[in-house]
Amino acid sequence: MTITFTGSNSFLLKTDIDHLVADFVKEHGDLALERIDGEDAGMDRIGEALTSLPFLASKKLVVLRNPSAQKPFTEKIEQTLKDIPDTTDVLIVEPKLDKRSVYYKTLKKLTDFKEYNELDENSMAIWLVKEAEAAGGKLSRGDA
Repeated sequence: MTITFTGSNSFLLKTDIDHLVADFVKEHGDLALERIDGEDAGMDRIGEALTSLPFLASKKLVVLRNPSAQKPFTEKIEQTLKDIPDTTDVLIVEPKLDKRSVYYKTLKKLTDFKEYNELDENSMAIWLVKEAEAAGGKLSRGDA
């Protein structure tokens, strides 16, 4: 499974990343998690992480932050996604993507794609009401 998270709403983006990673680690353990920053790691390191088998776990999760910093990754994204074994789940985190690019269109087509945009006034009120309810409180939309 390959998932892409993108968008400018850093709070919701980070919250969903944290939930996804916590659920995965709870089920498969700490050794099954690998985090890579595309700005620091080279394409060889990224390719190795995506194609290697999990160590002491049945599955592993690779969290790639900004892999588009590596131009070869964006150029070969379709083949790279096809080469990922079934034992590896991948979370691609790209806060800023050019919607006109082939890279964006490929991620949108071949991955479970979720976009986190800034909330407008109405959406923010709805979100605040839901958050209050999840925390056990009450908040009306008018107060939000």
